[in-house]
Amino acid sequence: SKQRKELGLRTLEKPKMCVCTNPDQQADGITAKNLRFSYGKHRVLNIPSLCLPKGKVVALVGPNGAGKTTLARTLIGLAHPEGGSVISFSGKSCRAADRQKRSVLVMQDVNRQLFAETVATEVVLGNDNLSKEQVQALLGDLGLQGLSERHPMTLSGGQKQRLVIANALASQAELYVFDEPTSGVDYQHLLSISSQIRSLAAKDKAILIISHDLEFINEVADYQLLLQPLDSEINVQLTAPDQEKH
Repeated sequence: SKQRKELGLRTLEKPKMCVCTNPDQQADGITAKNLRFSYGKHRVLNIPSLCLPKGKVVALVGPNGAGKTTLARTLIGLAHPEGGSVISFSGKSCRAADRQKRSVLVMQDVNRQLFAETVATEVVLGNDNLSKEQVQALLGDLGLQGLSERHPMTLSGGQKQRLVIANALASQAELYVFDEPTSGVDYQHLLSISSQIRSLAAKDKAILIISHDLEFINEVADYQLLLQPLDSEINVQLTAPDQEKH
């Protein structure tokens, strides 16, 4: 409700869904064909075709053990699919090393992604295309204003998370993967993160979000990618929130 949002409170209502028609027509993005992955003899992924369209935010959802993290790691080149699998960026088949160069991952354990001595330096780490003014604006948008000279490891958990997101937003990748980017944040910070990710999508980037945060998904996602365990009838299904948000 409006009053709940004004108070900065979260909702636990399940998002309304509908089937998205013709998702495969979005060929200008990140595509996968015959994508298979196994841990030893245990096959985790068997996806005939998949497309993450540019300019859209796709929320990857599904039960624990369905292979969500494995799928994300495979798409960005951190895990190697079985022979015959083809992963393409903008229509060009890419090897793992190339996919890594063209992707950005924000992990759930953000402590593993903080390396610089100051917050401001962390934002531009690996990204030399931002001015000081742009860095400050990005920090302000994510509620990190006034923290430029702090050491990243002295920040709170939520602040660290938003700092890693700031670094990702500053990069020039084609595919962005966010793993639970709103865990532990309040409603206002959820909105600021959503706004930044929507702005990123508007720059024709492909964005994949792994999340159990139903409100965040409803706020930011164009599509939900439902991944089911392989013993289910459907391994992967693309759907879209049935509401206007943008």
